[in-house]
Amino acid sequence: MYLQAHYESGAVLRLGVDAVLAELLWDEERTEETEAALAEFAEHLGITAQRPERDFGRGSDVLWALGKDNFAVIEAKSGTTGKMIWKKDINQLAGSVNWCKDEYGAGVKVVPIIMHPKTVVEKSGTPPSGARVFTPATIDKLKDAVRAYATALASNDSFRDPKSVEDQLRQHKLSATEIAKVFSTAATRQQ
Repeated sequence: MYLQAHYESGAVLRLGVDAVLAELLWDEERTEETEAALAEFAEHLGITAQRPERDFGRGSDVLWALGKDNFAVIEAKSGTTGKMIWKKDINQLAGSVNWCKDEYGAGVKVVPIIMHPKTVVEKSGTPPSGARVFTPATIDKLKDAVRAYATALASNDSFRDPKSVEDQLRQHKLSATEIAKVFSTAATRQQ
């Protein structure tokens, strides 16, 4: 298990989680760190994550494996300051969905997520079906939930017990089946 392999105590776990969450920023100078944090904090939740664009030169900024044939493709636009989600950014997300289906099979289920301060897509953009947005507000809610999860698991080093970890994931709505629905909002298209 990831937590047991990376942390020697509950106190160190809390420090580690805080360090990862501190990198989830809205800063055009630190987009690389934000992408890394999106992958790393997912690992803390038992979600296998990778960074295909960085590692393979194609695909999404971040990819989460959410279970059998279920993935979240994430484009992190944490450095953007636009008044809406521009066509090039939402079309990049659509391309990442296509890449995931090409890579893992047309039958996979993909949750497309863009990390962006706005939820409205420019009318000339083509959002993929079911597009979701990590906004500053939803990222803050997510950080709070992950901190509460880590705090609970740090108590008596309960992060060493898989049942405790599973219970805390469920209690804080951080399981692979819930996280995208609970901590993001639907993208809408400009009228």
